[in-house]
Amino acid sequence: MPSSSELATSELAARHLWMHFTTLGAYAAHEVPVITRGDGCYVEDAHGKRYLDGLSGLFTVQVGHGRAELAEAARAQAETLAYFPVWSFAHEPAATLAHRLAEYAPGDLNRVFFTPSGGDAVESAIKFARQYWKLQGRPMKHKVVSRYLAYHGTSMGALSLTGVPSIVAALFIYALWVATLGFQRSGFAVALALVLLMIPTFTSGRAAR
Repeated sequence: MPSSSELATSELAARHLWMHFTTLGAYAAHEVPVITRGDGCYVEDAHGKRYLDGLSGLFTVQVGHGRAELAEAARAQAETLAYFPVWSFAHEPAATLAHRLAEYAPGDLNRVFFTPSGGDAVESAIKFARQYWKLQGRPMKHKVVSRYLAYHGTSMGALSLTGVPSIVAALFIYALWVATLGFQRSGFAVALALVLLMIPTFTSGRAAR
């Protein structure tokens, strides 16, 4: 049987937690499932039911749950320096990891740009590529080839590369809304500018299935 604290967690989630990729109405008559612990490649809910964590914590726990040595490494690092951005400053963990990654990279790929998530990495890659072609004198070279049903993250840039038709359609509706809002507030010129800014989102080349 779940403890009172675990039941409270389910109730709190139902009232306040906006869960990702979830039909929230589905829990109107059912409790929100609560994951309480993980061990290796499995997680366990408040009722003691085990699940295979096939997503690896959304691709972030590939080495498994409950790794005491990783918790100890995080504790030791937090005691020294919890977090500091590499904005004009470096620190030992970032420099060391960048060096190790550069050793694995092929050819002359020897610099590392860190991001906090996969979606941010995709977003940064888009910016790097577009800036490169601007510097090469080809600012309109901005189309990107993505695979059918490919998924690259939830930020606007990453979503624009997604090959899922329903998501692309939703983005197109959003662009029309942005253009309409611009026209209502500032006239045709602003609306046209907004549409032109959104064009790269909907002109990504699609590879064949």
